[in-house]
Amino acid sequence: MFDAVLFDCDGVLIDTEMLALDLEVDFLAANNFHYDRMDFARAFIGMDGIAMRAQMARDYEAQHARSIPPTLFDDMWAARDAHFKTHLTSIADAEKSLTAWTGKKAVASSSKIEHLKTNLTQVGLAHLVYPHVYSADQVERGKPHPDVFLFAAEKLAANPQKCLVIEDSINGVKAGCAAGMTVWGFLGGGHVWPELTDQLQSAGAHDIVSSHAQLAEKLKKASPEKTKV
Repeated sequence: MFDAVLFDCDGVLIDTEMLALDLEVDFLAANNFHYDRMDFARAFIGMDGIAMRAQMARDYEAQHARSIPPTLFDDMWAARDAHFKTHLTSIADAEKSLTAWTGKKAVASSSKIEHLKTNLTQVGLAHLVYPHVYSADQVERGKPHPDVFLFAAEKLAANPQKCLVIEDSINGVKAGCAAGMTVWGFLGGGHVWPELTDQLQSAGAHDIVSSHAQLAEKLKKASPEKTKV
């Protein structure tokens, strides 16, 4: 059925999104920059850093009628990365999905490439996906644009129209659909909010899976008989 499976990382393989969400919203509030948690999640989960920086700069100016402090982004992300070093975990049964699919696979994420490699190694998943780990840093535009998924498909020598994307975010689903790929929305991360199922479907998700146990079973059924990577 599929030439390859492309996994998002944050919120699909690694449970970073809730950690990042809580830390970032609290950090910004301590600096008199306020977001509702769910509004922040809906707007920014799955978005690449460049687009996030630009939108937050606009939001800050709207709140304060002046430019955002120049170090606020970097200070926030430094605090987040330090927190990840001691609190990061994989999402339950993520390794089952990665091993259930025996064909070509890659990670295609909005996170910086060095963070992807560090975080996947830290939670013990790196050996299941290397060397096919790709970042929005490596393409012109991040999600919700399709560039990183098309880049990953090219590296795998896979037909984009026969690729399956596993995504937890609205921006990611839009990116996968824009690439002409089949997209399954994933609800197994710690950050999921009640409306997310409908929002992922509205963004174009072709199916919804609630956990890696469910995803692994579906991938096992769709998996080729022999590994092609």
